Amino acid sequence: MSKILVLGRTMDMGGTEVAMAALLQKLVEKKEDVTLLLVEKRGVLLERIPKEVEVRQMIWNKKPHPALERIVGKRETPAERSFYARGMGVFLMRVVYGKKRYGKLYERILECVEPETKQYDLVFDFFGFGAFTTAFGARKTNARKKAVWFHGENLWWLFRTRDFIPEYDKIYCVSEPVRKQVIARFPELADRTEVLLNFIDIKQVQRRSEEPLSDPQYTGELKFLTVGRASEEKGYDIAVQITAELKKRGLRFKWFIIGDGRDLNKLRTMAKEYQVEQEIIFLGMRENPAPYVKSCDLYLQPSRHEGYPITIVEARSLQKVIIASDIPSMREQIRDGENGYLCPLDVMQFADKIQKVLADQEGRDAVRKKLREEPIDFSAGYAQIEAFAKK
Repeated sequence: MSKILVLGRTMDMGGTEVAMAALLQKLVEKKEDVTLLLVEKRGVLLERIPKEVEVRQMIWNKKPHPALERIVGKRETPAERSFYARGMGVFLMRVVYGKKRYGKLYERILECVEPETKQYDLVFDFFGFGAFTTAFGARKTNARKKAVWFHGENLWWLFRTRDFIPEYDKIYCVSEPVRKQVIARFPELADRTEVLLNFIDIKQVQRRSEEPLSDPQYTGELKFLTVGRASEEKGYDIAVQITAELKKRGLRFKWFIIGDGRDLNKLRTMAKEYQVEQEIIFLGMRENPAPYVKSCDLYLQPSRHEGYPITIVEARSLQKVIIASDIPSMREQIRDGENGYLCPLDVMQFADKIQKVLADQEGRDAVRKKLREEPIDFSAGYAQIEAFAKK
């Protein structure tokens, strides 16, 4: 039995957090002694954490400036939402520290948080994404070995944690496209870099899809669905434009999007500007998206960037016909015309693809048949963690 510390920000609904819950479940199944340390102990996915896992949140030895709290991802208080706090946060990030000295900003925040005094066999910074957890794991934990996860191929945030990444013994990338991007940035760390697919409990997804669905907003004869945070990389602005184009062509449908995020209000405003607020509906967060996925007619994913999109795995496991943007991470799961469809992220081409797929009943049936037959199994990945622990 190994003592393992897993680091995260919160357990709010999101693909990374869903994958983290699945990892925790796998660690418990393997009889590991697991502690989850969060920046803040909150979120709807806390209920998915196995009872055997000790869940705690970071302890602050002194209250940092509200702008610094906002940077590390703590829940915004009225003080943090103030113009002053937001402005100070931007000033610190862009002017005082900037991209070249962002690590110094995290070092300043580290002075305000208590170290993790327990000795562990392994520390996993599962969240990654340039978050404060990477700095904390590198400097405030004690372990025989440490690993950090990279969940996306767009590494714009890397300047935040560049100083801390070399302190990790293993860099786990959730797909081959992600690994290639990491090696391009850290060629000297290539020997530490490895692809490790996220653990996804397919049987749990299928069980959760059977739960009753009662949502008066989720109606319509032809339903499209997308699940994911409302942020730039998900391509929801393109989705609004695709919706407008399909409406202009006379197609009657509703496109539902599940997920919170910083761009949610902006996207709702954009939908009104394009006069498609009745056709594209931003539902916000739903604790269990699986029944929505099960009952949709098409699952659409117009992402600009992804790592190894869990929502695609879940839609595949429910044998849904998928149309996704033709980007490297999608090609790892979708073979165009065989078990789904890929399309360039272009408004006209995506609209054409949707109409073509809807008109091809035989093709959709063949895709569903292929999805029923193909295995989805992530159990072998744990051997990689065991090998890392034994070295």
